[in-house]
Amino acid sequence: SSGYSGSSTGANAAGVMTYDFLSNLDRDTYLYEMPDDVTLNMRDNGGLYYFRLDGDDSGGAATVNLNFANSTSGSGWTGWYTMSLTDVGTLNVNATDTSNDINPGIPTTVLGSGNSFSADSDLTTVNLEGSTHIRMEGVSASGLNEINGRDMITNIFLGLDDVADNIAVDTGEGDDTVLRGDAS
Repeated sequence: SSGYSGSSTGANAAGVMTYDFLSNLDRDTYLYEMPDDVTLNMRDNGGLYYFRLDGDDSGGAATVNLNFANSTSGSGWTGWYTMSLTDVGTLNVNATDTSNDINPGIPTTVLGSGNSFSADSDLTTVNLEGSTHIRMEGVSASGLNEINGRDMITNIFLGLDDVADNIAVDTGEGDDTVLRGDAS
Protein backbone atom coordinates (compact mmCIF):
# COMPACT_ATOMS: atom_id res chain seq x y z
CA SER A 1 0.00 0.00 0.00
CA SER A 2 1.02 3.61 -0.39
CA GLY A 3 -0.05 6.79 1.36
CA TYR A 4 0.47 10.49 0.87
CA SER A 5 -0.53 13.50 2.95
CA GLY A 6 -0.90 16.85 1.24
CA SER A 7 -0.50 18.66 4.54
CA SER A 8 2.38 16.89 6.28
CA THR A 9 4.48 16.79 3.07
CA GLY A 10 4.12 20.54 2.58
CA ALA A 11 2.39 20.14 -0.79
CA ASN A 12 -0.72 22.03 0.35
CA ALA A 13 1.36 24.94 1.68
CA ALA A 14 3.31 25.00 -1.60
CA GLY A 15 0.07 25.23 -3.58
CA VAL A 16 0.24 21.82 -5.28
CA MET A 17 -3.22 21.33 -6.81
CA THR A 18 -2.63 18.59 -9.41
CA TYR A 19 -1.31 15.07 -8.92
CA ASP A 20 -0.51 12.80 -11.89
CA PHE A 21 -0.51 9.02 -11.46
CA LEU A 22 0.75 7.72 -14.80
CA SER A 23 0.95 3.99 -14.16
CA ASN A 24 -0.38 1.37 -11.78
CA LEU A 25 -0.62 2.55 -8.21
CA ASP A 26 -0.11 0.20 -5.28
CA ARG A 27 -3.05 -2.07 -4.62
CA ASP A 28 -4.09 0.07 -1.65
CA THR A 29 -3.75 3.83 -2.03
CA TYR A 30 -4.39 6.46 0.64
CA LEU A 31 -4.40 10.21 -0.03
CA TYR A 32 -4.85 12.38 3.06
CA GLU A 33 -5.56 16.06 3.60
CA MET A 34 -6.03 16.86 -0.08
CA PRO A 35 -6.86 20.56 -0.66
CA ASP A 36 -10.12 21.94 -2.00
CA ASP A 37 -10.38 21.72 -5.80
CA VAL A 38 -7.48 19.25 -6.09
CA THR A 39 -7.17 17.35 -9.39
CA LEU A 40 -6.04 13.72 -9.49
CA ASN A 41 -5.13 12.42 -12.96
CA MET A 42 -5.15 8.61 -13.22
CA ARG A 43 -3.79 7.06 -16.40
CA ASP A 44 -3.84 3.32 -17.08
CA ASN A 45 -4.35 2.34 -13.47
CA GLY A 46 -5.66 -1.20 -13.65
CA GLY A 47 -8.11 -2.75 -11.24
CA LEU A 48 -6.91 -1.85 -7.76
CA TYR A 49 -8.26 -2.89 -4.39
CA TYR A 50 -8.69 0.06 -2.07
CA PHE A 51 -8.64 3.83 -2.52
CA ARG A 52 -9.17 6.23 0.35
CA LEU A 53 -9.18 9.98 -0.08
CA ASP A 54 -9.55 12.45 2.75
CA GLY A 55 -10.06 16.13 2.02
CA ASP A 56 -8.39 18.83 4.05
CA ASP A 57 -11.30 19.79 6.30
CA SER A 58 -9.76 23.05 7.52
CA GLY A 59 -11.92 25.03 5.06
CA GLY A 60 -14.97 22.73 4.89
CA ALA A 61 -15.63 19.77 2.64
CA ALA A 62 -13.36 19.67 -0.42
CA THR A 63 -14.15 19.42 -4.11
CA VAL A 64 -12.13 16.65 -5.75
CA ASN A 65 -11.61 16.30 -9.52
CA LEU A 66 -10.80 12.71 -10.46
CA ASN A 67 -9.76 12.23 -14.11
CA PHE A 68 -9.28 8.77 -15.62
CA ALA A 69 -7.57 8.29 -18.99
CA ASN A 70 -8.13 4.62 -19.74
CA SER A 71 -6.53 2.76 -22.62
CA THR A 72 -7.53 -0.71 -21.42
CA SER A 73 -10.33 -1.48 -23.87
CA GLY A 74 -12.78 -4.30 -24.33
CA SER A 75 -13.33 -6.10 -21.06
CA GLY A 76 -10.64 -4.00 -19.39
CA TRP A 77 -11.38 -1.72 -16.49
CA THR A 78 -9.67 0.78 -14.27
CA GLY A 79 -10.53 2.02 -10.81
CA TRP A 80 -11.00 0.41 -7.40
CA TYR A 81 -12.96 -2.41 -5.84
CA THR A 82 -13.39 -0.24 -2.76
CA MET A 83 -13.47 3.54 -2.64
CA SER A 84 -13.82 5.62 0.53
CA LEU A 85 -14.13 9.41 0.81
CA THR A 86 -13.98 11.63 3.90
CA ASP A 87 -14.34 15.42 4.06
CA VAL A 88 -15.22 15.56 0.34
CA GLY A 89 -18.34 17.53 -0.59
CA THR A 90 -18.26 17.25 -4.40
CA LEU A 91 -16.67 14.52 -6.51
CA ASN A 92 -16.18 15.35 -10.19
CA VAL A 93 -15.30 12.29 -12.30
CA ASN A 94 -14.16 12.47 -15.92
CA ALA A 95 -13.46 9.04 -17.44
CA THR A 96 -12.01 9.09 -20.95
CA ASP A 97 -11.33 6.19 -23.31
CA THR A 98 -7.92 6.74 -24.90
CA SER A 99 -7.60 3.29 -26.49
CA ASN A 100 -7.72 4.46 -30.12
CA ASP A 101 -9.35 1.13 -30.97
CA ILE A 102 -6.25 -0.90 -30.04
CA ASN A 103 -8.67 -3.40 -28.49
CA PRO A 104 -12.25 -2.87 -29.65
CA GLY A 105 -14.81 -2.09 -27.00
CA ILE A 106 -15.39 0.50 -24.34
CA PRO A 107 -13.51 0.18 -21.05
CA THR A 108 -15.20 0.58 -17.69
CA THR A 109 -14.20 2.90 -14.86
CA VAL A 110 -15.14 1.33 -11.53
CA LEU A 111 -15.64 3.44 -8.41
CA GLY A 112 -16.48 0.61 -6.04
CA SER A 113 -17.63 -2.91 -6.90
CA GLY A 114 -20.12 -4.72 -4.69
CA ASN A 115 -20.81 -2.98 -1.39
CA SER A 116 -17.86 -0.73 -1.61
CA PHE A 117 -18.32 2.97 -2.39
CA SER A 118 -18.61 4.87 0.87
CA ALA A 119 -18.44 8.48 1.94
CA ASP A 120 -19.21 10.42 5.07
CA SER A 121 -22.22 12.74 5.18
CA ASP A 122 -20.16 15.60 3.66
CA LEU A 123 -20.49 14.13 0.16
CA THR A 124 -23.54 15.74 -1.43
CA THR A 125 -22.77 15.79 -5.17
CA VAL A 126 -21.18 13.45 -7.73
CA ASN A 127 -20.73 14.71 -11.31
CA LEU A 128 -19.94 12.10 -13.98
CA GLU A 129 -18.76 12.68 -17.54
CA GLY A 130 -16.68 10.96 -20.17
CA SER A 131 -16.46 8.23 -22.78
CA THR A 132 -15.97 5.07 -20.67
CA HIS A 133 -18.68 3.20 -18.84
CA ILE A 134 -18.85 4.18 -15.16
CA ARG A 135 -19.88 1.73 -12.46
CA MET A 136 -20.57 2.67 -8.82
CA GLU A 137 -21.93 -0.11 -6.62
CA GLY A 138 -22.85 -0.32 -2.99
CA VAL A 139 -23.01 3.46 -2.68
CA SER A 140 -23.28 4.33 0.98
CA ALA A 141 -23.21 8.11 1.37
CA SER A 142 -26.10 9.35 3.50
CA GLY A 143 -25.66 13.01 2.47
CA LEU A 144 -25.52 12.29 -1.27
CA ASN A 145 -28.48 14.10 -2.83
CA GLU A 146 -27.32 14.61 -6.44
CA ILE A 147 -25.68 12.47 -9.10
CA ASN A 148 -25.31 14.32 -12.38
CA GLY A 149 -24.43 12.13 -15.35
CA ARG A 150 -26.06 14.26 -18.06
CA ASP A 151 -22.73 14.62 -19.91
CA MET A 152 -22.10 10.86 -20.12
CA ILE A 153 -22.17 9.35 -23.62
CA THR A 154 -21.72 5.75 -22.44
CA ASN A 155 -23.34 3.53 -19.81
CA ILE A 156 -23.70 4.35 -16.13
CA PHE A 157 -24.47 1.70 -13.52
CA LEU A 158 -25.40 2.99 -10.05
CA GLY A 159 -26.19 0.75 -7.09
CA LEU A 160 -27.43 3.15 -4.41
CA ASP A 161 -27.66 1.46 -1.01
CA ASP A 162 -27.72 4.33 1.49
CA VAL A 163 -28.17 7.82 0.06
CA ALA A 164 -30.39 10.83 0.79
CA ASP A 165 -34.11 10.07 0.44
CA ASN A 166 -34.59 12.93 -2.04
CA ILE A 167 -31.60 12.13 -4.27
CA ALA A 168 -31.79 13.48 -7.82
CA VAL A 169 -30.15 11.30 -10.48
CA ASP A 170 -29.65 12.54 -14.04
CA THR A 171 -28.21 10.14 -16.60
CA GLY A 172 -26.84 10.68 -20.09
CA GLU A 173 -27.07 9.07 -23.51
CA GLY A 174 -26.07 5.52 -22.57
CA ASP A 175 -27.97 2.43 -21.47
CA ASP A 176 -28.05 3.44 -17.80
CA THR A 177 -29.12 1.48 -14.72
CA VAL A 178 -29.99 2.95 -11.33
CA LEU A 179 -30.85 0.59 -8.47
CA ARG A 180 -32.07 1.86 -5.07
CA GLY A 181 -31.32 -0.67 -2.36
CA ASP A 182 -32.66 1.61 0.38
CA ALA A 183 -35.88 2.64 -1.36
CA SER A 184 -39.03 2.18 0.68
